[in-house]
Amino acid sequence: MKRLEIKMAAEKERSDLQRDQLELKRRKEDDKVMKMDLRGLDDRQRRYYEKMQDEIISRRFGGA
Repeated sequence: MKRLEIKMAAEKERSDLQRDQLELKRRKEDDKVMKMDLRGLDDRQRRYYEKMQDEIISRRFGGA
């Protein structure tokens, strides 16, 4: 029984670590998009990144 508990705890810790790593990767990607200089982009590209920025803000803060 003790072995099973240890194995389950290790699996949960591994899962938590993977989740944290994915969240960190997403935040880094989000930060890149949020810091982009959109002035040199054509209208279509600018709208695309503005939409991405709006989605990031909504996801992080619950509203645009």
